[in-house]
Amino acid sequence: MVGQLNNFWNQLPEGAFALAPMEDVTDTVFRELILSVSHPAKLKLLFTEFTSTDGLCHAEGYKAVVHRLKVNQSERDLIRERNVKLIVQIWGNDPEKFFRASKAIADDFQFDGIDINMGCPVNKVIAEFVFCPHWSAFTCKGNYSGNH
Repeated sequence: MVGQLNNFWNQLPEGAFALAPMEDVTDTVFRELILSVSHPAKLKLLFTEFTSTDGLCHAEGYKAVVHRLKVNQSERDLIRERNVKLIVQIWGNDPEKFFRASKAIADDFQFDGIDINMGCPVNKVIAEFVFCPHWSAFTCKGNYSGNH
């Protein structure tokens, strides 16, 4: 990325809605469907499905998870028409893989932001996820509220 980043978070209208990331739900077809039936002035943020940094950083794993980053042209057109931001959500437990996955996403895809999932209430994820307060403080610039 070259130049100054655009912080769209400060430009969202008050009362804007977001379609939260949902495992095996918020793919390109579902996002487009929800966007097409939503009030154009309200829905302003769409999130991808959760995408594993382990998967993105492994040759075979990449093939298994890259479909989660797919954006159909018709969805992209609607996003542009309605000025909606599309954010990819990644998760994992290795800071180096967060870095590598974020760089690959920024270089190879056209998302408006990358959301780093720092915890999940699902038991399967909790059992495998190692929460690192130093990493969250770094990524959230000391403003971690525990609500992410």
